[in-house]
Amino acid sequence: MKISAIAERTHLSPSTIRFYINQGLIFPEKINNQYHFSEKEIQLLSLINMWKEMGFSLKEIAHLSALKQNSNWVEAEDFSYYYEIIENRKTELQSELRETKRRLNLVNNELQALHNNEFHHLQISTHKPHGLPISCLNLLTCPMCGSPLQLKGAKIDYQFVYSGTLFCTCKYQASIHHGIIRCGQFSDHMLEEPDVYLSKNKRISNELSSLMQRTSNWLFSYLNLSTNRPQVIMETRLNAYFFLYPHLKKISSGSTIILTDRFYEIVTLYKQYIERLDLDLNIIYIVNEDNHLPIKTSSVDTLIDFGSTNNYNLYESEFYLPQFSSLLNDSGRVLGAFFSLEHTSKSVSALFHMFPRCHPSNYNVSFFKRSLDGCYEITNIEDMGFVTDSGNCNMVPFFQAGEKLRIHSFILKKSKHEK
Repeated sequence: MKISAIAERTHLSPSTIRFYINQGLIFPEKINNQYHFSEKEIQLLSLINMWKEMGFSLKEIAHLSALKQNSNWVEAEDFSYYYEIIENRKTELQSELRETKRRLNLVNNELQALHNNEFHHLQISTHKPHGLPISCLNLLTCPMCGSPLQLKGAKIDYQFVYSGTLFCTCKYQASIHHGIIRCGQFSDHMLEEPDVYLSKNKRISNELSSLMQRTSNWLFSYLNLSTNRPQVIMETRLNAYFFLYPHLKKISSGSTIILTDRFYEIVTLYKQYIERLDLDLNIIYIVNEDNHLPIKTSSVDTLIDFGSTNNYNLYESEFYLPQFSSLLNDSGRVLGAFFSLEHTSKSVSALFHMFPRCHPSNYNVSFFKRSLDGCYEITNIEDMGFVTDSGNCNMVPFFQAGEKLRIHSFILKKSKHEK
């Protein structure tokens, strides 16, 4: 019988049969460049298929095939040996079954816990949402003239402002919707989209995830939370990366957190999540694109920039961090991470092709250092390492696998000229 007929009879594909021949599991006769199978080879193919279904490895199947072909199956020794192999396989499968059942119980328990937790979250979501903390109104000033902002048409209670208008005598205005401040000028050329499914961190490679976590841990160790005094901490461009999010529970009670992004959807999403955490923190949520924030000068202790500079300079040409230096107090600091690429890499070419408005020196650590001149002094900057695979990641969609994507963690302090 030829290979096509054998394939039909054994329900194996011709390519599978040829694979078994090439692996030396069966030895059909070859006549005029065509294989011809005897009844013995057909029976052996059926056995091979059965052993495969039992879960034997290719190496083990080759051993069993050799045993079968070198025996007439009447020898007591061979029969006992084969019986022992099959019996051992049964024991292995029973052990695997017990382990599978144990793991299945763990999975079911976790699913039940998640179900209960989801129900708990649904209950929490029915609680009254937060607004702009009344205790933080003294931190709000006009970004144009520096005067304290006034409030009109407000919906408030004893703790929060939920809606209204912030205004200044110089005609500056900002609105409050659902406890979120919306202010500044918004461009109509947005190329970025809000990551409302938070997919960026889910698609990155394990290699990049590990490097970012190591960088995050390094930065968190310098956040000075051990002082136990309330602080004012600000993080911008949450759509790029939200460093503070997993650390919010560790921040000192009574601290003020200022969170900003250009997308209302992103700020709303994180506001809803944070409300579920029941934190003793004052949180100001701001939607803004032009970086003219209605925050009092010299009021911020720590500014977080985890890739914000990189993200901002994908779309804008001016330096990012200098725009916030006036908000830091005299002892204020910037903690952050800057991503860099090799100057002549294909990733850089892809970057400018994908983001035509990108700053010509973005992802260049030397440029980053120069952009700080006159506003900040570098206290510490450290090369955290590099990755050669970013995964299916829209955080750096231009990165070419095999090249080096580095992360530099840094600590800055306000320049003496700025104080």
